[in-house]
Amino acid sequence: NGAVMVDLIIAEEQAETIVTQLQALGVTRIHRYRNGISGIMPIGQLTGLNQVSGIRAVRSTKPVVHEGFAFNQADPALFADVVRKRYAVDGTGIKIGVLSDSYNCLGGAEQDVATGDLPPDVNVLEEMPDCEGGTDEGRAMLQLIHDIAPGAQLSFHTAFLGEAGFAEGIVKLAQDGADIIVDDVGYAFEPMFQDGLIAQAVVKNGGAAYFSSAGNDARLSYEDFFKPGIEPVSGDNAHNFALSGQPDFFQKITVPLNSLFRLVLQWDDPAESAGGLGARTDLDIFILDAERKRIIASSTESNIGHDPIEFVVFINDEALDFGTEFNVYISHRAGPRPNYLKYMFFGGISAPWPDQLPADTDMSLFNSIDEHATHSATIVGHPNAKGAMAVGAIPYQQTPWFRQSSKLAKIESFSSAGGVPTLFDTAGNRLEQYEQRKKPDIVAVDGVNTTFFPELSDETDSDSDGFPNFYGTSAAAPNTAAVAALLLQRFPHLTPDALYQTMRDAALDLNDPFTESDDIGFDWGTGFGLLKADFLLNTIDNDGVHLTLSASSPQIAAGSAFEYRFDLANLSDKNLENVRIRALRLPDYVTFLAIAGCADIDVAEVSCRLETVNAGETRTVTIRVMPVNNPTGGIVFGADVLTQTPIDLSKAVVKLETPLKALTGDLNHDGCVDRTDWGLLFAVFRTGSASPEFDLTGDGGIGLDDLTALENAYSRPPLGNACL
Repeated sequence: NGAVMVDLIIAEEQAETIVTQLQALGVTRIHRYRNGISGIMPIGQLTGLNQVSGIRAVRSTKPVVHEGFAFNQADPALFADVVRKRYAVDGTGIKIGVLSDSYNCLGGAEQDVATGDLPPDVNVLEEMPDCEGGTDEGRAMLQLIHDIAPGAQLSFHTAFLGEAGFAEGIVKLAQDGADIIVDDVGYAFEPMFQDGLIAQAVVKNGGAAYFSSAGNDARLSYEDFFKPGIEPVSGDNAHNFALSGQPDFFQKITVPLNSLFRLVLQWDDPAESAGGLGARTDLDIFILDAERKRIIASSTESNIGHDPIEFVVFINDEALDFGTEFNVYISHRAGPRPNYLKYMFFGGISAPWPDQLPADTDMSLFNSIDEHATHSATIVGHPNAKGAMAVGAIPYQQTPWFRQSSKLAKIESFSSAGGVPTLFDTAGNRLEQYEQRKKPDIVAVDGVNTTFFPELSDETDSDSDGFPNFYGTSAAAPNTAAVAALLLQRFPHLTPDALYQTMRDAALDLNDPFTESDDIGFDWGTGFGLLKADFLLNTIDNDGVHLTLSASSPQIAAGSAFEYRFDLANLSDKNLENVRIRALRLPDYVTFLAIAGCADIDVAEVSCRLETVNAGETRTVTIRVMPVNNPTGGIVFGADVLTQTPIDLSKAVVKLETPLKALTGDLNHDGCVDRTDWGLLFAVFRTGSASPEFDLTGDGGIGLDDLTALENAYSRPPLGNACL
């Protein structure tokens, strides 16, 4: 309809003015999260963005879906049916929010309700704009959840609203009361080496447990240290792909005929969109034909100050006679050379496991990296966030319920592998020690039935039962979320972190088929193993009184308020009389702002009185605080429970040590950035010192760029003459 969806990176302090100007240009469905704005814009008005002050970058969005009557075979394969009967749970009291492409663009939701494949009260917060290309994969996910946890409340929000729209959708689902959120969408421009907008929203989602499909990109990725060289024919500065021996500036890849090819290149610079200062280096990428005579596709964005991302896309149309063999070439255009780079195919056609292929299989039918391959990780973006469980996929026929040994079971060959290093914090500062988060967390079942998804054909009905089979980590993730709902109903005291750890601990160990080794425990292909609902319920201590303590965000920062949350679960058969939560250790360097959930406060004892907590009841107390910087770089809080009822309280003692991130530029540790800090930095600048504490830009020296960075970090009001 003459419009395109765009993602904008903006100056956050100008957001309100920018939104007003975008509306004047006819932009609709505007969503904003931090320094990102997404919206649908008339193509004829695109040049009008040149007159909008405060826009740093513009790009089109690139969402990638990890791709009742119908029986979800995950129900028996994960032993969820056994758990429902044994423990009388069905997800009642738990709300699950789903993020995907669309819910009812195809118009089948009413029929699904009539046949019992969906409940009648799915809350659709926002549908896909204009339903352009909507497949209702979100409705298919909801069908799978409803089969396993039929008592759970369900809600939906489209994830096809750009990165800011996706992030805002996470927040809205949490605000709508979701206890669990699950998605099956990634964005090609999410930072690989840093938590981007969506990953940050996952972490700050209000306390909901978060499950994300790991992706269907196998190990179609290359990563290595940047090896500089001069390409001999052109004299161009380029990356040397050779793992050893003679330099090779061209890497052979295979792209099948009549397939869509998408490749994303990133390198180790901070991303402007994630909140950093942006890239210092400019790389370009080119796809050449087999003879290296024609440039088939390229990406030559000017990266300095923006995101370190290049994106190549083309259709290998058989009529164009390109063949299936191509070459990747990476040029270093400007700025210091990067240390590390990575590219991956998004939505590529990956080959099955070798032993599942006939000996005469034509390998040109599959995407592949044919030389200098590193077979690297492909779980990137928000599934790699600390606050998310990344879920891989295994066919239901490969599970023990279907008579397959766990040591012989094979995950889907396309299921994405983990191991991508996180190199920067959300402010764009390089970490002293990189993080390699253990992903995927677990694997769950795919290849299961829905009423409509994907469209029924001989190819999609793989088990010939008359219903299409839903494959991919997109199916595995909602099956996992549904099992989590059963667990939360039975044990409502579980925090998201405790829920995640329980799932990891109770997983059935699998071998990574890629390594072909009999490994024990975690591996980068299968994570901690196969989700089994009966193992989960058996591993949790379901008696006594439990107190848990969590922070509203794992990234506590000086000058930003956050909440401590106490959950007191009485899983005993006794009513607890005169219950109090007592502070054993109060955190230093915080200001207490508010408390909720107490009948009254005992200031002398520093305790919160709850009066009676009945058998089976869970009570919540929240304390809102404002931290300031302190020399230890952390906050410690401890508490226990007191009651007049004689009962074992040994499981009702907690201690939480929370790392505290200093405000960038808060050099005197007073909780804000102001002119006093600028004076300290200027004094160091004049002496020519290179103290790392004052090197705000991470370039190894103290210069005018550090003074500018500090001014940009001033606390409000912007003149820096007051602290928040």
